[in-house]
Amino acid sequence: MENFSKAIIGLDLTEMDDIILQYTKDCASILGLDKVYLTHIAKNLELSEDLAKKYPDLLAPVDEHIERELTDKANRFFEGTSVEVSVHVDEGDPMSEILRLAKIKGIDLLIMGHKDKLPGSGNLSNKLAEKAPASVLFVTEQPNPKIQTIAISLDFSSHSSLALQQAMAIGKRAGSKIAGIHVYEVPSGYHKTGKNYHEFAEIMKINAEEDFESFLKKNKLPKNEFPCHYVLQNEENRAKLIFKEASNQKADLIVIGSKGRTAAASILLGSTAEKLSRVDHSVPLLIVKKKNENLSFIEALLRI
Repeated sequence: MENFSKAIIGLDLTEMDDIILQYTKDCASILGLDKVYLTHIAKNLELSEDLAKKYPDLLAPVDEHIERELTDKANRFFEGTSVEVSVHVDEGDPMSEILRLAKIKGIDLLIMGHKDKLPGSGNLSNKLAEKAPASVLFVTEQPNPKIQTIAISLDFSSHSSLALQQAMAIGKRAGSKIAGIHVYEVPSGYHKTGKNYHEFAEIMKINAEEDFESFLKKNKLPKNEFPCHYVLQNEENRAKLIFKEASNQKADLIVIGSKGRTAAASILLGSTAEKLSRVDHSVPLLIVKKKNENLSFIEALLRI
């Protein structure tokens, strides 16, 4: 599995930036990072009232001051590391500009904040995660850089295989254990078989266990390489159940493929990954995508 050699780090000039940068620095080697682009895209670089208060003696253009601030952060967090850092400040629509930069630079990973109590809606991050032509890492407010346990959501699809390869590569470098999570459900109409709900749930679990064994075999992994925890879907959505089980496993990182054989509710992000990015705000989340899989769509989007 290839490293995440080049990454864009989306920054919004809030206290979340330092959390993201510290986590990226601490995890740079296990992610395989060689170069990062510290990026801030402002809708308008004219001097706002807030910036006027922050920089009362401002004479130079706002973008120069922001570049200087991000350069100071780059030096503070990455000096002495092997990671090459570039600062990129621009004006325009944040989503379009970040997608354009991702395409131009050929990035492998987009790193963004996942806020819970800190100010910010997170809408931009979720939209970027949906459309980014590369994998996406959401950093939470209190991440643990010592990744001891990685929880990976498995639906046994090709995208699960890709996510598993990445999780195992990170786990090998970090010395982490891996815990698989598979959510299964009882299909409607089960009563027509003459079985009650609990009897058919047991049948579905056995079927899932067999699917897992086939999945391991297909990926050329030993049967006991890592455990898979099976969760019966109830009235809660799949994403919440994955997060709950990941919490039970004391996961420091959750990994999921961008698509699966579950229905996709959005254009480029599987519905489970999309919902997980919205419900989980306490454990860093890595959404693994096949690089440039959706590049033609991105190119069309940028032409609009």
